[in-house]
Amino acid sequence: MTTNYCPNCGNQLDPDATFCSNCGAQVTASPRRSGAMGPQCHYCHAEMDPSQFICPVCGQVIGTPAGVRLADLGRRLGAYVLDLVLVFLTLFIGYIIWWLFTLRWGQTPGKQLLGIRVIRMDGTESGWGWTFIREFVVKVLGVGVSNAIIGFVIPIPVFTFLDPMWAIWDKDRQALHDKVMKTIVVDDREAVQAFRIASESPGF
Repeated sequence: MTTNYCPNCGNQLDPDATFCSNCGAQVTASPRRSGAMGPQCHYCHAEMDPSQFICPVCGQVIGTPAGVRLADLGRRLGAYVLDLVLVFLTLFIGYIIWWLFTLRWGQTPGKQLLGIRVIRMDGTESGWGWTFIREFVVKVLGVGVSNAIIGFVIPIPVFTFLDPMWAIWDKDRQALHDKVMKTIVVDDREAVQAFRIASESPGF
């Protein structure tokens, strides 16, 4: 007996299904042995544990169009540094105006220039409001308040360093503010194309 899975989202399919009941994508089911470990990555076809939502081999985000993969830490760090530089180069006011426009795409100016963006862990795009809460309420205000509270005990801004560094050892490359907001940072160049193709497919 074989078990079939949707190549787009990993959902288990009925034997005679032509469309996935979970994501609506048209499927050509690929047979897999009964009792297999879990869904197969639809980007590199690696076996995955059912509890994983990001492929450990290629970084593909399960449940999103093929090609939506985690951004590497180097580009995330670069975007962070670039944002700081742009704040000074644009005399802050220019940066804020630019920032207010890029939030709608789940980006800061630095992320936009380096081709990465924030999406939610359920695979949906992070809109203006969700990104604003992530970038300002949680990352700026939340980290600032946490530093102030712990400052009574340790006179250094612990959370300023701990928040972004968390992504270094986290399996999903999430910083602490990502954990709070249930977001991940993906490669924007591939994500834009993948989401565009998916939006043209019926049922996604």
